[in-house]
Amino acid sequence: MKFNLLIAIIVVYLVIAVLFESFLFPFIILPSVPLAMTGGIGGLAALNLYVFQALDMLTILGFVILIGIVVKNAILLVDQTLYYLRSEGLAPAEAIQAATRT
Repeated sequence: MKFNLLIAIIVVYLVIAVLFESFLFPFIILPSVPLAMTGGIGGLAALNLYVFQALDMLTILGFVILIGIVVKNAILLVDQTLYYLRSEGLAPAEAIQAATRT
């Protein structure tokens, strides 16, 4: 099981590295997944203080959607930042701010 997870992480890393033509940028995107899971589990725990919500199939589907949205957002932010860095010639801090506003 752990071997399959490691292979999946390596494949996702390589796909993102090919997409951005750099081995550094996937390290910006991949940590967003555990952070999203931590926030989702924390939110579910906070909800369970008031209303019981079982960890059923619908909740797991919500987690899958959450991870997809978070990863998509991280990819778009990195891609837009690279656009501002390469074509607009902005400084890195300005490119990050402009990408976040966009």
